[in-house]
Amino acid sequence: MIAFELQTQIRTLVQEKQYRRVRDSLTPLAPIDVAELLRGLTGAEKAIVFRILPKEFAREVFEDLEAEDQKSLLAPLGTERFTVLLNEMAADERTAMLEDLPPLAARQLVALLSREEREIALALLGYPENSVGRLMTPDYVVLKKEWSVALVLENIRNHGRIVFFKSLCRITR
Repeated sequence: MIAFELQTQIRTLVQEKQYRRVRDSLTPLAPIDVAELLRGLTGAEKAIVFRILPKEFAREVFEDLEAEDQKSLLAPLGTERFTVLLNEMAADERTAMLEDLPPLAARQLVALLSREEREIALALLGYPENSVGRLMTPDYVVLKKEWSVALVLENIRNHGRIVFFKSLCRITR
């Protein structure tokens, strides 16, 4: 659990517009901890803090936010930055977020996706709600248990997507 003192410190730094210090204070933390910290901030504070996070770190934090917190961040984000974030999200995390939105909002967000990501999103959303198909991730790498670690890593480098590898690292922490 994020200490109340850190949350208070971040709130003060945001009010004082010391954004570099906010960024430097948060980037050493795990994304899940930053997501927890954001829950205790006001809407404007959340938007400011989220905007100053490094892009890849912000994506990981966004995936760890509850659906309501994700929705509250959508409006203040610029369309261009949000489009990048949406396209880089893990497909299963994006599907979970989209299914919690009203249908019109979900359609508008799907329209922002690249052609490839849109096809993936529509395929996952096409499965019945609460089905394994809707919950699964299309990002996986097949590995064989008799392979050496070197062969496994080579296979992941050659065939894996960075999204998969980051998700795997986050799960096994």
